[in-house]
Amino acid sequence: MIIRKRQLFKVRKMLTVIKNKNEYLRGHSKRVCQLAIMLAEHLGLSQREIRIIKYGALLHDLGKVQVDNLILNKPGCLNDLEFEIIKRHPIFGTEMLQEHLNNKEILDIISYHHERWDGNGYPYKLRGEEIPLAARIVSIVDAFDAMTTVRPYRKVPFTIKEALEEILNNAGSQFDREIAAAFCQKIAEKR
Repeated sequence: MIIRKRQLFKVRKMLTVIKNKNEYLRGHSKRVCQLAIMLAEHLGLSQREIRIIKYGALLHDLGKVQVDNLILNKPGCLNDLEFEIIKRHPIFGTEMLQEHLNNKEILDIISYHHERWDGNGYPYKLRGEEIPLAARIVSIVDAFDAMTTVRPYRKVPFTIKEALEEILNNAGSQFDREIAAAFCQKIAEKR
């Protein structure tokens, strides 16, 4: 069993916390979840793996509830201290869930969704296949959603075409090359 009923209740409470923290986080988690499921299905993952990705995608930014809204909603570039705080949100989220959720695979998505293929991500500087597959999937769809929606620091989002080009340009450095190609192919098919 991926999540027990008692744990599911606590996960739902955590999702309510995300929804109440920030309007952007509410829609973002839902969109990331939908895209991650679509990509996981496209990659032929099992139903069990897809359910893990579903919960990990919904909860991937839980740690942002511990980040001040002044930082989350800052209209310009973050200073070094603010960026260091943002870079800790995967750790905050994992710590918040560890006592409530006994599923390492879901916790890994939350912990590692900002790691990069080239090892220059955060918070642990994992590289390549050290990063769990599910976290690599969520990383791509998380970036895509961030690029294609209005953010406090960017009022004009990328077009879908621009975002897909950005993902392909960063395949092999930020993103797993094969997963990036599969994602771009699937999105192009949907258009």
